[in-house]
Amino acid sequence: MRVAAVVVAWNGECWIDGCLDSLLRQDPRPLVVVIDNGSVDRTPERIANFRTSTAGASLDVRVVLLGTNLGFPAGVNRGLDVVDGLPGGVEFVLLVNQDVFLDERCLAALVEAARQHPRAGALGARTLYPDSETIQHAGGYLLSPRMVGLHYGHHEPDEPGVHDELREVDFVTGAAMLLRVSALAEVGPFNEAFSPGYYEDVELCARLRTAGWSVLIVPSARAFHTESSSFSDRDTRLRLAHRNRYLFLLPRLADVAFREEFMAAEAAFLRDEAHFDELRAIRSAVLDLQSRLGGLVVKRLAGRPCPRDLADAASAVLDRLSEASADELLARVRRIRSPSPGAAQ
Repeated sequence: MRVAAVVVAWNGECWIDGCLDSLLRQDPRPLVVVIDNGSVDRTPERIANFRTSTAGASLDVRVVLLGTNLGFPAGVNRGLDVVDGLPGGVEFVLLVNQDVFLDERCLAALVEAARQHPRAGALGARTLYPDSETIQHAGGYLLSPRMVGLHYGHHEPDEPGVHDELREVDFVTGAAMLLRVSALAEVGPFNEAFSPGYYEDVELCARLRTAGWSVLIVPSARAFHTESSSFSDRDTRLRLAHRNRYLFLLPRLADVAFREEFMAAEAAFLRDEAHFDELRAIRSAVLDLQSRLGGLVVKRLAGRPCPRDLADAASAVLDRLSEASADELLARVRRIRSPSPGAAQ
């Protein structure tokens, strides 16, 4: 049995040493594939130093310097290409973010759970914030019809007996995820339409579950995650999160009942809950998708030539979202500019 770990790095000099050191302490010790996404800081130098320093430690480290930032999903897929080419084969691939530090029992717990559940296609670690006391992710679930991805235990204290059960979930985070190679061979790797990131792990887990594989959270596998180190700008995070949520939704829009339920819920969110910055991010996300809808996005999401009814439905929904977000932004601006009744003149 062989396990490979794929780490995608980008301007991660503050974290990459801790991430790679934690892989060195795993048992089984994985072969490590590091994909550098065109870092312009000292990340490549630190990776090279790690490779040199571990040359006598029976740790096989492969490094690919891409020269440009392809995003996390595409970076992972380049790592999977390296794994596919390894002689002798690999049974499991561990995905690890550059800002993740693994507990020394993390990989062993994931592999043990995978052995006990042979139809588990993806298994996720329980991720904590760097304070080691607060849960970041104990499995994920989707709120329909808006398909918002949420995390069990998010921001809760990490206490014994809380979120401690190994169980099936809708998705696990790609920050620390074990993938069964035979399951990937059946459903395919990450969808690069989601690059540079967000919802690619949700979409892969959805494909696995549709194909009859289970997705498990393994609480005994613990990892510590800084979170969003590659997306430090809040506006960018919001735009990408909403854009890729809509991407995830697109294949479902051919279902008329779902489409109308989604639009009603999304319109209510825009009107009643979205703050101004989020409205701007949603407006930008919709415009981005509208500009790409005639290309490969829907085809790649559908996994086959785009059905005419799906393309038409997606276009109609994006038009409605564009109008709704623009109208709500304009209404907010008007309220800001108009003095309230009774205000001093």
